[in-house]
Amino acid sequence: MRGLSFLVLVGLISALAAEADTSSYNLGFEDAELGQSNLVPLDGSARPEVFVPACWARRSNNTVMESYVLRDEDFTCPEFPSEGDKFLYLFSSNYESARLPGQFVEEYIEADLTGVRTMTFTAGRRSVASDLDERVESYLRIGSVKVWSINTSLGIEEISIDVSGFTGITEIAFGVVITEEHQTSRRVGGLGLTYIDDVRFTPPLPPPPAPQEIPVLTVAPLDSDWFRISWPLAFRDWALQQSDNLSAGSWVLASELTVEEEGDELVVYAPISATARAYRLRGP
Repeated sequence: MRGLSFLVLVGLISALAAEADTSSYNLGFEDAELGQSNLVPLDGSARPEVFVPACWARRSNNTVMESYVLRDEDFTCPEFPSEGDKFLYLFSSNYESARLPGQFVEEYIEADLTGVRTMTFTAGRRSVASDLDERVESYLRIGSVKVWSINTSLGIEEISIDVSGFTGITEIAFGVVITEEHQTSRRVGGLGLTYIDDVRFTPPLPPPPAPQEIPVLTVAPLDSDWFRISWPLAFRDWALQQSDNLSAGSWVLASELTVEEEGDELVVYAPISATARAYRLRGP
């Protein structure tokens, strides 16, 4: 994806600088945000508006099933130990409400599985209503293939999956899904109570690519008629664009402005007008 750096001019001048993401691969949820709906609101959205390949994120097609990233000290289920400070907890809430086949919630990540032979993780599952629990499936999906699933209780076990058949950037998702419609007249705290932690790969995943450096546009008024836009000389292959109507999403090359070199900067001088105009840099 091409990088963008923005400078917005409204009346006089204001600036907005884009920042590069510095996230790293998380294999044990230690870097994941605590609480419900890690990174993404619990609103049934298909995926985040901006997907960060190196972070766990949430996907759900309903507003009732839940995923949490919990800390050991905040959890009161001793049979679910954690290899670190945090772990993933997925389940279907069942407070006297109907559940339909295909409803799911999952936490997913994208990783480069080229050359990776094995994926290992620790899993556990509690059953609080055995007559209903079998209608909820816990699973691991890699790409479009469900490589592990269970619909019964499970003591804490280490699960090892052969992933040598996958290559390139691949989606990895832990989730729970309703496999059979059901409704309960009693308050069942949750079904498919699934614990996931200590996710490892052999050999280890390659480090995520270094975040793209994004230049910052700087503006300085010269007088009542002119202003100066500048950005670092190292980004000479980035193009300055402008738009007079952001709502329309129309950006064009600022071809009427001349880009000059001044020391370690690229500089453009532009007239101040009464009409609002936005500027941005478009990466190669």
